[in-house]
Amino acid sequence: MFFKLNRIVVLSFVTLFSLLVSNASFGTPENDLLDAIQQDNYPEAESLLKIGVDFQQITSFSRLPITNNMSNLLLRYGLGLERFLGLVMGFSNSGNDDSITTRKKELIAIALKREKGPKLLLEIATGGMWKYKDDSRMVLSLSDLEQEYYVIRALEAGASFSDIKEINGSHLPSPKVAELMLENSLDPTVLLKSVLGADCRKWNSVTHSYEIAPELVTRKYDVAKLILETKKVDFDNIGSWSFGMLPSIELSELLLGKGLNLEKFLGLVMASYNTGQTPAGKDEFDSNQKRLVELALEKGVKSSLLLNMVVSNSWEYAPHHSRGLSLSDSNRGYYTDLAFKKGAKLSEIEARGNLNLSSLEAVFKVLENPSYPKDFLDPNELIVLALRGDCSEYNPEKHDSVVSEKLIAKRNDLIKLVLKVNANPDRLLELAVNRSWHDKKGERNRLSMHNQEDVMKMALDRGAKFSNIKVIGGVGDSHPPSIEAAKLMLNDPENSLSPNDLLNLAVSATCKEWDSKKQAEEIVPKLVAQRDEVLELALANKADPNKIRYFNAPPSIEISKKLLDKYRLDPNTYLNLVSRIFCMEHSEKTKKYELDIDLINQRNTLIELAKEKGASAREIDDSHMLAFAKLLDDIIKTENNDSEFVINVTDEIGKTLLMLAAEAGYIGFVEELLMMKADRDKKDKSGKTALDLAREVGNSSEYLEDLLTGKICLLNKETSSSSSSTSSSSSIN
Repeated sequence: MFFKLNRIVVLSFVTLFSLLVSNASFGTPENDLLDAIQQDNYPEAESLLKIGVDFQQITSFSRLPITNNMSNLLLRYGLGLERFLGLVMGFSNSGNDDSITTRKKELIAIALKREKGPKLLLEIATGGMWKYKDDSRMVLSLSDLEQEYYVIRALEAGASFSDIKEINGSHLPSPKVAELMLENSLDPTVLLKSVLGADCRKWNSVTHSYEIAPELVTRKYDVAKLILETKKVDFDNIGSWSFGMLPSIELSELLLGKGLNLEKFLGLVMASYNTGQTPAGKDEFDSNQKRLVELALEKGVKSSLLLNMVVSNSWEYAPHHSRGLSLSDSNRGYYTDLAFKKGAKLSEIEARGNLNLSSLEAVFKVLENPSYPKDFLDPNELIVLALRGDCSEYNPEKHDSVVSEKLIAKRNDLIKLVLKVNANPDRLLELAVNRSWHDKKGERNRLSMHNQEDVMKMALDRGAKFSNIKVIGGVGDSHPPSIEAAKLMLNDPENSLSPNDLLNLAVSATCKEWDSKKQAEEIVPKLVAQRDEVLELALANKADPNKIRYFNAPPSIEISKKLLDKYRLDPNTYLNLVSRIFCMEHSEKTKKYELDIDLINQRNTLIELAKEKGASAREIDDSHMLAFAKLLDDIIKTENNDSEFVINVTDEIGKTLLMLAAEAGYIGFVEELLMMKADRDKKDKSGKTALDLAREVGNSSEYLEDLLTGKICLLNKETSSSSSSTSSSSSIN
């Protein structure tokens, strides 16, 4: 009996404790504050505010503040005027309660009495959004009457549309409200951008998805027509994200008829993203996009532009600025075929950088289409396209792009396909060894070249010869050859690369990779070790260390000692090489070139090693580096809206970047600048060329002489047209 009673008592205590816990207030300070507001408990609200509340956690009112005192209390303790307005304007009145409408107006009046109230009210009412976090905005469901009321009240309180340079939001105003905005000096271009970006979807509770609402599509057209027929719009300021969703055919015709550039229109259409959440919605998007692309082609846009967008999977909306596309595989194939049918040629592909492999597959399918003439495709052009295929994909776990073996296999399949249609294997081998290609303008571009040895094997299996190719060296290449590729270059006595060529392929590598955290390129120890291993392999195969042109990245102490002791590199030659290592880095923070102290320390350690080995001591002057950086910064500052890089601009004594680089002996930069069309014959104010200056300070060399006299052609814009016809060049063009 005693046991039973005790057991009952214990169970009773447990039950009572559970009830107490369930009824206890474990709410956050923010929820407690909302309760105090709802109950109009001023003392409790003030007490909570004094302790501290995270206002960013408050995104809605459970009840509007009943008294003005409560409203002023919230504002006094840091709620923020924009949050206050957003909470009031966003308070739901689905039952059309007159008392709520009246109270909202009273609270708006409180905000308008504050300094920034009218301006904030106008901005929120115009865009239909308010900022509840530094990088996040909340959408308001404003009726036409509400938006009109808020705009009028803000204007009456002294706000002006002339202060609004961009509308933060995508609320689609009624024609009446749009007319009100224009009459009160809202920039018509700003309004049109907002209208074009407006979402014309509504939530369908049956399908549980957003679906296009025909009445909103009609409204978008009506408002755009009102703007375009009553005001002058600057279409140059219609940005790359202007189409929040695809426009209708009618709206497209209107925009093009009023002056929207055809090429920009095509880019905006191709860069639009699929907002359909159901299979039917996606099919509708694909169908609408195709119709608009066909409209652009009918209006006269070049089919080559469409082809370039597809193969690069991007739209270059401004020089060196592009936006990625989200094309479905079916549309990608459709657009490729459409571009070719409309007359596009592979020779017209000018897209820079890596290319989308799925898009390339669509391009290469043309090879299997008997309806195209035999001379339609140049296999040697296809080789370059295949090698430019992007073999990396985004890894959400690492928040970065990683190399995909699946994509490498896909790229290799494309290369094999091209070799079957008689592409020149020597061409493939040359591209693989140099890991770079020249575009139509003669400018040299990097090739990522994942699994370099696989590509070389495919070329060699088809009969390619190292003796038939020209080795330029990996100028600006971050990676040295892989050790497997290096061995392949030297293994066959009957078909091998010159060890001296391999030597310079290795030392020209920068050994850098992009560090996404630091937002800068950093030297990677693993790549330095790889570079040194390839370097030693070349030396072991009797490469002449005195043929080294320059080091793009400091050699390690270990390989340096081997160069000096085992391979008998002249200490003075070594000193000359390491003293010319360019110790500057571009700072993302200051946007300027600055001395890299770590690089300078590494270089100075190597200089001391050279002196220990008997090199003649000489003072190292870094003034050339500083002058080079200053002039480069000046050039960057003169760029206006991504205008062409003015490579031949001079400093106060008439020196160009090429002159400064040559004078200091920075051979890698001399190569880069010549490929960027730097004028080798230009003279400074004393009448001296870059070569004259290099000779004057003793920084000339046989290779530098050849570069600056034009004996070595790096296929820049000036020489690419003639290099293919000169008998002295063995390069496969």
